[in-house]
Amino acid sequence: MSDPTEVSSATPWWTADDVAEVAEALESRRSRLWGIVSPADLADWIFAEPVPAPLHPLPVESDDKCANGLTGSKKIAWALAGWAARMVVPEPATTAGRHWHLSYLDDTTPAVLRLTVGVLEIIGLYESGESVWLRLHAGPVGLALEAGVASEKEWEERGIEILEDRTKTLAEEKLLLRCPDLATAFWLLRQRPVIAGMRLLSCWVAAGPYSFESSYHPEVVGRAWLASTSLSSSSAE
Repeated sequence: MSDPTEVSSATPWWTADDVAEVAEALESRRSRLWGIVSPADLADWIFAEPVPAPLHPLPVESDDKCANGLTGSKKIAWALAGWAARMVVPEPATTAGRHWHLSYLDDTTPAVLRLTVGVLEIIGLYESGESVWLRLHAGPVGLALEAGVASEKEWEERGIEILEDRTKTLAEEKLLLRCPDLATAFWLLRQRPVIAGMRLLSCWVAAGPYSFESSYHPEVVGRAWLASTSLSSSSAE
């Protein structure tokens, strides 16, 4: 399985006006996030070459033992969850527990990992690896489809479903995609328009309310964060 940090490069499908429009939209929102990073910097980051946040500093106190005991699909699932957080959450190391969290629901069969930013689940997956679902802002993907950079037909051929999203947040501007397995999710998350769409949605909801402090478990974030190194060993940490 190829390294998901090797995101495909393509001719830009966006313009400076698109970036400026995103910056203006983000600036219209009030958030403690702006004390860490500016809306303009986030707009640039959304469309920039996809690179995960550095491994260090860690968002929680942890050590290498935190990710031990993971094997097979379970190891890949935890790694994907941590890698996604490092890839699409704005300033993830400094905002864990304040703007986003990763939850592990082991009272279901199979167990579920959920990445929540603000009030919205951005990505969810079964620990068994049999299904991965994610949300993204439709804007960057729409631009890519118009430019021929992305292909819905190719998504369908790979078994990726575009589903009805019943959540109210940005109800008319986001997509809900479901992948049949981890390998397909890795392929999808190597597509730059998909990363841009997930980053834009994450930036938008991270600037909104966050009401899940009671659900935040640092050990879950730490375990997934460290597990993600198995997916990004060839990238600069």
